Amino acid sequence: MSSIYVHTLGDSTLDNLYWRLYENDMTEAKQSSVEGQLAQKLGSPYEVVSHAYDGFTTTSVLEGDYVGDVLSSRGPKYQYLQEKTGAAGRKKIYPLTELQTSIAEHPDSIHYVVISVGGNDFRVNLRNRIRMLLDIPNVQKRYVEIVEKVQGMGGRNVKPILMFQYRTDANNDHSYEIYTTLKAIGIATVIIQGVLAAATGLSAIGVALDKISPVAGAIFTLLGGLALYASTTFAPLTLVKDLLTEEKGGLTMFDNLLNLFYRPIIKKAEKDNIPRLDLTKTFDPCQNLYTSEIEPNVRGGSLIAEGIDHIIKQHDFTGVSRSYAKLAGSDTYRAAKAQ
Repeated sequence: MSSIYVHTLGDSTLDNLYWRLYENDMTEAKQSSVEGQLAQKLGSPYEVVSHAYDGFTTTSVLEGDYVGDVLSSRGPKYQYLQEKTGAAGRKKIYPLTELQTSIAEHPDSIHYVVISVGGNDFRVNLRNRIRMLLDIPNVQKRYVEIVEKVQGMGGRNVKPILMFQYRTDANNDHSYEIYTTLKAIGIATVIIQGVLAAATGLSAIGVALDKISPVAGAIFTLLGGLALYASTTFAPLTLVKDLLTEEKGGLTMFDNLLNLFYRPIIKKAEKDNIPRLDLTKTFDPCQNLYTSEIEPNVRGGSLIAEGIDHIIKQHDFTGVSRSYAKLAGSDTYRAAKAQ
């Protein structure tokens, strides 16, 4: 039987080799990585081909980037670079070109392409909260562009699979302060909502007391109402209670940010019948699934590999798009009902 190829495209949610090298030699690190575990679960006749690189953003995937720039030189960086690029120093890689070449080498084979990217787009903007939020539409656009470019490679033999990023480690949030940052953004949004609501109410009172004209009052009310509605898209008023608690504030905002971010990508998947591996519902951020707060450890990598394996072997790629998750208490991945 001819080989069936499974290509990975994205970042360290698929390429966590560097982090496995901290604890193992190269052979053991490769076996315990996400891609290594995926290869073991898939078995013959599947072959896993990596086009994923630690630290890559949506821009990196589309335009190419230097591998290893985000990695500390104090760790096993040069081993990682040698394995991933064949060079011990900086080397620019073009993932989509790599993927196209790999597919072209086996045009009659089936090629599954697992796409997981976007997390690093937010990571690089964590210290600039306004820019992080304003950049969401651009990241969404680039994500969809990546999917479309993959779809254009090799016709029906190419089968994309979207893998949605997981929630990061809630027990260790010291270096990146992701939950702290998101909670601060949520609280700031709630304060703005309060100011907008108050301003809208005051404009109505001003009209009633004949302090401002009805036209001006109507304009203030309309603008305030529109701004209030827009802000609730990001932080619904129903989240206020959770935002004010230390335990839930950051988690709640993380969930809402993921839901907001993936809307156009889910729409694209449903339109084009692309299956999704939903790690946002699979990873419990309070469980031991992580290395260095944001990277999958062996257990986390096993969850990811299991989900990809399940979709490749169980999903009907001639049917509708479905979302797959392994919920708490379940022993296997299950598909949500089609929309």
